[in-house]
Amino acid sequence: MLEGASSFREALFGAGLLIATGVDGIYVGSGDYESVIEAIGRQITVAGEDQNAEVMRFPPGMSRAAFERSGYLRGFPTLV
Repeated sequence: MLEGASSFREALFGAGLLIATGVDGIYVGSGDYESVIEAIGRQITVAGEDQNAEVMRFPPGMSRAAFERSGYLRGFPTLV
């Protein structure tokens, strides 16, 4: 881990910008946090417009235990 990354992450938790999910590396971002992330993404897209880069989005992750507790398997078994 980068030096200082852990204390920075803890500061984000303390400010309520990140919320722990109980799974290491998977956190919930508050509205304010997500607004900053989206603004950074827009700036990167504008800066790289001349490079024809493809924008990609990745789905969120979820622990297996939380997924099993959600009842999704019982309600939508054909979609798993």
